[in-house]
Amino acid sequence: MTIYILYYIFIIVCYYMTNNVAIVTSNNQKKESTLAYSDRPKNKECTFVVLSFGVLITILGLRHQSMGIDLVGYLPSFDFLGRLSWRELFEIQQWFNYEKGYMIFNKIVGLISTDRQVFLFACALCAIGPVGFLFYKKSKNTLFSMIIYLGLPVFVIAFSGLRQAIAIGITAFSYQLIHEKKLIRFVLIILFASTFHSSALLFLAAYPLYHFKLNDTVRWVSVCVLPVIWILRTPLFVVLSKLVKDNAEIDNNNAITLFLVFLVIYIFCILFAHTEKKQ
Repeated sequence: MTIYILYYIFIIVCYYMTNNVAIVTSNNQKKESTLAYSDRPKNKECTFVVLSFGVLITILGLRHQSMGIDLVGYLPSFDFLGRLSWRELFEIQQWFNYEKGYMIFNKIVGLISTDRQVFLFACALCAIGPVGFLFYKKSKNTLFSMIIYLGLPVFVIAFSGLRQAIAIGITAFSYQLIHEKKLIRFVLIILFASTFHSSALLFLAAYPLYHFKLNDTVRWVSVCVLPVIWILRTPLFVVLSKLVKDNAEIDNNNAITLFLVFLVIYIFCILFAHTEKKQ
């Protein structure tokens, strides 16, 4: 855990070091001041994001090859796919449950190097880098965003679920397109992300949900509906699995804590958000 504790210290120190700026007073004396989060110059945000995400990508890229349960399959697959010719690659109808885009990604990295560590570094760059770009563009407090991100499964999955992590990274690019109402570009990026992991297609729902306006009544009704969905989760799963995937199985991992955290955040937003403002 030492490396991660040191990383938290690093990003905090790095943030406040880049936050201190010299202001020339009327008597030409320089005085140190700390800018408000929303007033930080973009060049300082860029410096912090590059340093913090650069170090994070390096940590993930240099991690031991046993750090990640699914690496037991991903790394030997890279050894195989990275050495194939392009013709052999496209002749393969199915390799495990890998999507074609991810297979091509293995080949491209294999052209650069067949070293497994280089492959892990490339995966970390594609999974983590776009999130850093999103923070730079949209976050008003990149340090706070960073700390939240490090505590979420979307970061932890980068250690093991390489396909999912890269797909999440690609979808991060699409957020700005949702905001700017560029539907075609948004759809194309999500389709591209789905060539790494098909679950990325679920993010298509983000576009209408982002622009759908909810009044307070509908929001509270949605909160009341959630416990009902929880109670009926098993029969709902059976019905939906027949529509999506016949051989789907319930994963009874009791992972309810994160769901409750999200629920509390949702209720907090309902209580304190102003309907006339975007939240």
